[in-house]
This record gives sequence, structure tokens and C-alpha cells, in this order.
Amino acid sequence: MELCDRAPGIGAVQRYAGRVIVVESHGKRWRADESLSFIGGPVGVEGQWVCYVYFRLATSDEIIALEAREAADNEKAQAYRDQKAAIDEVERSMDMPRIGREPDGEVLWEDRRHESVGCVRKIILAPDGHLWSVTRDSSDGAFGG
Repeated sequence: MELCDRAPGIGAVQRYAGRVIVVESHGKRWRADESLSFIGGPVGVEGQWVCYVYFRLATSDEIIALEAREAADNEKAQAYRDQKAAIDEVERSMDMPRIGREPDGEVLWEDRRHESVGCVRKIILAPDGHLWSVTRDSSDGAFGG
């Protein structure tokens, strides 16, 4: 039993209770009441729509595909963690160019999510091999590196 809004899509291949399953269908929707948690349903969802999720065990091909997808997701997550660790290490460094000057070099990473309020962050590889963490914060006229 699952909240209808959170029920996995039909055909979804996923891990559940130590097994790999494929969602076959959803049961009839109904509003949860206070007794639902006593019969194994989600806790604290009174008044929300719930349904049963019917599934079958995955085939060996479906398991292989799921494991390949999980491995790719893990590689992406590890690459993100490695990038974050490298950025954190560079940002902890006390080496700085002159204030108001961005070093020449290749921009390896750039974060423009807060550009609308005047903040841009970059990691720059200088020709001499140094990595620089540069933050441009023009929200108050400041520029830091």
C-alpha cells in the first residue's frame, strides 16, 4: 500500500524488501483513515489517497538492467562527490589573487545559480597549474577570490 502520489509508475523496476520487482498495476484508490497504520499502511496519512501497488518479481534481464542503471547512478554521484571535494579543497586554500582581479586560465567549473543577485563562483586552472576558487559578489560591489 502506498500514497497514490508516491506510487511507482507501472513498469518501474526497483528494489523492494530485498527483492527486485516490477510494478504491474495499481489498485483502487481510497482515502486513508486512522486505522490504516494498524494494517501495515503508511503512518500519518489520514485523509490522503492511497492504493495498493501490485508487482511481480523481476526477470534476470530486468535485474541486470537495474544494476547497470544503479552503477551508472553511483558513478555520477561519486563524480559529483569528487568534484565537490576538489572544489572545497581549493576554496579552503588561503592563496588569493589581488582583490578585483580574476586569474587567467581555463574555467573548469562555474556556478551561476545566484547570478541574478550578483554572485558567480568559478574554479579556474591557471597556466602555471594553480587552481583558483573565485567568487564574484557584486551584490554590494565586492569582488573576492
